[in-house]
Amino acid sequence: MGFLDKFSGFVVGGFESFFYWYGKKVSTYPWYFILGCLLGSGLCGIGLISFSEETNAFKLWVPSNSDFVRNNEWLQRNFPPDTRFNNILITAPNVLTPEVLLQMFRIHEAVAQVDLQDGKSWSDICKKIPIVEFDFSSKTKGKGTSSPCNDPFSDQYDPSICLDSELYCQIVNQSLTLGCLETSVLELFGYNETTYLALTEEKILQKVRAELPISTTLNRPLDLTELLSLVRDEQGQVIGAKAATMTWLGQVDIDNLDGSTSDTGTGLPVDQLSLDFENAVFDIFEDARANLTELGGDLFINIAKGYDDIAADTIVGDAFMMPVGFTIVFIYVMIMLGGFTCVETRALLSLVGCASIGLTILVTYGLCSAFGLFYGPMHNVIPFLMLGIGIDDMFVIMQCFDNLKPSEVDFSDPVKMIGLTMKHAGVAITVTSLTDFLVFIVGSSTSLPALRSFCLYCGVGIIAVYFFQATFFVAALTLDLRRIEQGRNGLCFCFKHKSFIFEENKKDPISQRIFGFIGRAITIPVVKVIIGVVTLALLGVGIWGTVELQVRFESVWFLPPDSYLRKWFDSRIEFFPSDGELVTVYMTELNYPQELDQIDALAQSLALSTDIVRSTNAWFPDYAEYVNHHIGFGDDGLGIPGEVLTPENFNNFTSQFLTSPLGSRWQPNFHPVEELVCGSPLTPLKMVTFSFTHKRFEATGEKIQAMAKVKELISDQQFSSNVFAMTMEYSNWETDQVIESELYRNLGVSMLCIFVTTLILLANIQASILVMLCVVMTLVDVLGFMHFWGLTIDVVSSIIVIISIGLCVDYSAHIAHTFMTVKGDRNERAVHTLHDIGAAVLNGGISTFIALILLVASDSHVFSSFFRIFLLVVLFGLFHGLIFLPILLSLIGPKPYSHYEEKEKKSLYEANDSKEPVNHVVEKY
Repeated sequence: MGFLDKFSGFVVGGFESFFYWYGKKVSTYPWYFILGCLLGSGLCGIGLISFSEETNAFKLWVPSNSDFVRNNEWLQRNFPPDTRFNNILITAPNVLTPEVLLQMFRIHEAVAQVDLQDGKSWSDICKKIPIVEFDFSSKTKGKGTSSPCNDPFSDQYDPSICLDSELYCQIVNQSLTLGCLETSVLELFGYNETTYLALTEEKILQKVRAELPISTTLNRPLDLTELLSLVRDEQGQVIGAKAATMTWLGQVDIDNLDGSTSDTGTGLPVDQLSLDFENAVFDIFEDARANLTELGGDLFINIAKGYDDIAADTIVGDAFMMPVGFTIVFIYVMIMLGGFTCVETRALLSLVGCASIGLTILVTYGLCSAFGLFYGPMHNVIPFLMLGIGIDDMFVIMQCFDNLKPSEVDFSDPVKMIGLTMKHAGVAITVTSLTDFLVFIVGSSTSLPALRSFCLYCGVGIIAVYFFQATFFVAALTLDLRRIEQGRNGLCFCFKHKSFIFEENKKDPISQRIFGFIGRAITIPVVKVIIGVVTLALLGVGIWGTVELQVRFESVWFLPPDSYLRKWFDSRIEFFPSDGELVTVYMTELNYPQELDQIDALAQSLALSTDIVRSTNAWFPDYAEYVNHHIGFGDDGLGIPGEVLTPENFNNFTSQFLTSPLGSRWQPNFHPVEELVCGSPLTPLKMVTFSFTHKRFEATGEKIQAMAKVKELISDQQFSSNVFAMTMEYSNWETDQVIESELYRNLGVSMLCIFVTTLILLANIQASILVMLCVVMTLVDVLGFMHFWGLTIDVVSSIIVIISIGLCVDYSAHIAHTFMTVKGDRNERAVHTLHDIGAAVLNGGISTFIALILLVASDSHVFSSFFRIFLLVVLFGLFHGLIFLPILLSLIGPKPYSHYEEKEKKSLYEANDSKEPVNHVVEKY
């Protein structure tokens, strides 16, 4: 222990000497330091010229090194998504009634008649697919059937094979029509109002119960389970439907984008016509809701631009709470710092303390913007966070000032008073600020871009708020002491009071007397046992909750519960619970003739993986039927995929297939270098796709395992080039896959760094271990009670939990450091510690809570999560720091620093708290 004693004397003594010097320097030239802070802040603020905001969810919440990001970037470069999804979900006691279908038809008509700029309408911007004349009900598959050319009147007749190629293509080019991809149950009946006026429920059910329902508008098979939430009787026969969906797929004019318009929520390109259309149909849908309400139904809306609009409006809408929060904190600080006389009030000093936070924000945003860090949705809470941390530092400084011994209080020499104040306060706020800074630096090592940027912003903010409180606020405190010495009014400096008596050695403030009482109470053995039992009980519940805490993140959580888009998602889950994610498999630049067997094997393996896949929609079965049976390839052999096509055959056969009645519906899945031309060989393919639908998963682990299995099935085929599966939900699943491991890794590394830092700054291994014990117990309790409060581990909560480490350290480190600076037996030192610093720690916790109290009413997932987790951090952090840690210190606390002398104060065990005041009379001016 001799080495540690010398080391503690060197470290702590060195810090105290520096801050004593620094405090005197600041108080000697307060105006220079104030002006320097203002000038430096202004210079840093110039960096705001480079300010950039990021709202693209993929660039915020998805790991930057994930497969999803890599694949999405490839698609953005080579095949920018051009589809806009617009959907409504209609509910009613039974939507399969003439009245409801008539309302749906009128919605269709209103959308079709939307007027856009330059005389354009929905038909000009919709996504189109070929309409082919083909009898799907009689389609047969496999070899061994009669020739498709034997009977021109047969259902098997295929004109793409039987007619001369030139003649067939001429017919196709003249007769082939394109239809807007608009899906709903209305496809069964067409778009004629007379039809709906003549409908009966019996006719409707007859259509719905057909063995193979066919779209009368696009001539394609319909999967009614995707369009209707069907109700069946005991025999499985359809008797109605609780909900129906209507979908309009728009197409962005990628070739004519000027680059100035994009959907900032997803980063996808979008043109102004699409945005105008979406705004127009939203009004149509709102009007239709009133009509459906009269029928006992409802309507839920999902337009392509909705997520971006609502998420951004929610965050921005909650930003008004920042000035209100500052005002509430200012009032609290003014009450706690000053007296209630005209001279003793410290309203302006409190205002300067809050202004320090403003300078911190300016410097933080300016420097981070200058270095190219983006500003994301999470960053809106930084002002509240800096406010809580900065006010905590301010309370510690003022508490150390109030703790000056009577012999050290001399208003005629404020320089010395400030030096002595900073001698004690400087070390305390350095310990907490450095630990907070290290937490954020460790957090910035994450692969999640939003978390990385947020932590770097906060790291800069911690240094800035530490500097401004130790400099800007301390300089203002010096001027405030001069004001008091001269008897000037606390609100109007130019007015001097004729006679004012300032008691330099007043009675202890009531807060200190309360903590003195608490300190004496917790030294009673029975109280120690009771608090120990309560602490262990809380820890047990916390461990239970932590084990049950789930990893789950859904992007829809960023939508307010009462927003129209959130209601659509909730209704979708309620009425279409079996729907999983629709996944597209992208096959890029393969040797397609050689790898058809692998493509077929992949589609089949997915179809057979019934534990993760509900259905597949692959073109290969139709392609194999066409090539093997219609064209007749492989009559004497296996056919494809058993036999390999030559490149020439592949290009010719595929071109024929895609322009045939059987294969034309698959045209959107093939992306040749040049546009497909009927009768000409297919040019090299850049990409081919097919899709499948996952089963619906509830547990996060199931989703991650399903995604991993899909990747494994693709890898097993050993394709010659890049093949990958993509759906937007994979971005969330990729995040879920890494967020838990990163959270616990960051927690572990942060706590190791904090332990080393506290060991160096406290210079006592025993005190450092006790501090870390309290931090660990606080974190376990916070994580456990997060589960009971309905929270999960996601990108937002992970950030907040990492932040909470610093706050947990703050509460305990102040107590441990003060304990090391007083002498006596352990019980008496614990009482002195609570008396000296307890009020400041409590005020710091309360100010943090007050700074975030307004967030309780926020609809934002970010803000509401911050409030709930920070409330837990404040409650458990204060409990462990102000109650449990003093008990531990009273039992097994370390010896005080050897270089500290016995403090000259009477025992707080004595009931008499009175002191003889030493009056300071301000003479009449």
